[in-house]
Amino acid sequence: MKVKKLIEELKKCDPEAEAICGSAGPLYCVEEKPGYYDGCTDFLIQDEDNEYYNIIGYGYDVEINKVVLTGMGLEDCLYDLEPEDVDDFPVELPKGSYYAKYRERIAESKEKVKKHLTKWALEKVYKK
Repeated sequence: MKVKKLIEELKKCDPEAEAICGSAGPLYCVEEKPGYYDGCTDFLIQDEDNEYYNIIGYGYDVEINKVVLTGMGLEDCLYDLEPEDVDDFPVELPKGSYYAKYRERIAESKEKVKKHLTKWALEKVYKK
């Protein structure tokens, strides 16, 4: 999808531009990169006259630039911390029983990340 089309679709979905963007986690960064960055630019070939399923092919090109939208999930944020800071990292969550499963997932994620960070920190110390 070209940037022009993305902007058009975003305006249709959220004319006031107030919604939170997300894909594989909330969007963190938007960058223009050369076509060869991180492998070829790949794209869908679409029949713009068909308003329904309009994918008619797939393409690759290193000559065209691309805009990279980078998502950042909770665990990505946690991995940027020191092990001792993981438990104190604030995660906003509304009150209510509906969110109980999210509270559990957050606790599990924090525990998993803390273990990895501690292990990596120890490996660094003992490799010196």
